[in-house]
Amino acid sequence: MRPLAIFSLLLASSFFGRLSRAGTPTSDVAASPTQSSADKSQYNLFHPTPENLLRGFSADRPSQSTGPYTVDAGHFYFETSMISYLFDEAEDGSTTRRWNVAPINFRIGLTNNVELDLAYGDYVHLRLRDGATGRTETRHGFGDFIVQSKINLYGNDGGSTALGLIPFLKFPTNTNGLGNDSIEGGLGIPFQAALPGGFSLGFETGITFVRNGDDTGYDPAFFNGILV
Repeated sequence: MRPLAIFSLLLASSFFGRLSRAGTPTSDVAASPTQSSADKSQYNLFHPTPENLLRGFSADRPSQSTGPYTVDAGHFYFETSMISYLFDEAEDGSTTRRWNVAPINFRIGLTNNVELDLAYGDYVHLRLRDGATGRTETRHGFGDFIVQSKINLYGNDGGSTALGLIPFLKFPTNTNGLGNDSIEGGLGIPFQAALPGGFSLGFETGITFVRNGDDTGYDPAFFNGILV
């Protein structure tokens, strides 16, 4: 298979807010990124982290990248990307064209180092062309629903590196054959390091257990990603 050609219009939008004790969102904008050495272990979903102790804003772009940093306790992010396009051409001439529109991710800070993420698959327009026959097939509909937790192991509130764990489950809510209609899950391990000049290096590795083609069980599949 030839390398993928991917074009994304990541007009990404993230909304940051706080959950009040009554559970009602209030519009809050995070201050400029800062690091705090204060003990924030006493804060949780119902006892939010004070504004003066909030860590810097760190977004996970839906379907693009995931970092090791969590949302502060009692606060939330709502994230979405506008549109992305993928083109893939195999050696036999078969092609895949895929448009993704507005995936969403709702991130909720449960404790200082743990968050809950609710992600829903975007609207998908998929066009497949068979290189041997020239036959084309078009599908469109919605994707799957993912529930995951992000657990920061270190680096949330200081240091030049950070590491996390992301256990996840996918529930088959897709339409028009855009998924395999099976519950699947796995574990991601994101890592991030600060680089000179204000840049950063992000890396994620992990494993997911996917339903096999015979529908008799699950096979492991490994994934890796890097972002500078």
